Amino acid sequence: MIKNAYAIFNSMVKESSEQLRSKVESLEKELADLKHKLGAKSVLVQHLLQNSKKNTQDFFTVIDPEFTVIEVSGRRLESSGKKRHELIGAKCYNVFYQLDKPCEECTVKQVLESKKPGRFLKSYSYENTIRFEEKSVSPIVDDFGEVKRLVIESKDISGYYQLIDQVAQR
Repeated sequence: MIKNAYAIFNSMVKESSEQLRSKVESLEKELADLKHKLGAKSVLVQHLLQNSKKNTQDFFTVIDPEFTVIEVSGRRLESSGKKRHELIGAKCYNVFYQLDKPCEECTVKQVLESKKPGRFLKSYSYENTIRFEEKSVSPIVDDFGEVKRLVIESKDISGYYQLIDQVAQR
């Protein structure tokens, strides 16, 4: 009787370990597929950013959900006056706005919560002048709907506001 119980127990353990091994293999395949998909998106985004210097006046930045800069466009790099290695890995609010934390009305925070694109107008002080910037923030989500990266398109529209001010003063 003990031999019979032992055989049944061994059979159950063997069956459970085979099921577990199968599940692990399935999860490893899903993870590899996800990495491949995210990697392909990353390569595409990197290509677009590197070529944006020739094609647009806008600035592009890719950050992760913790506000860490992952990649910047040539225009963004050029305008910052910094080296790429000084931007990559730094917090966006620190290197671009000299802040210690994201501002209260940060669109990135709103996009992280809603997981939907956002657009806003920001004014800030830079070299003793008030600057105006239009930003669009687009999330890159994985197959589970989690935000993995955010693409930020920034456009300096200070000239537009200066023109409006000049016209208003006439």
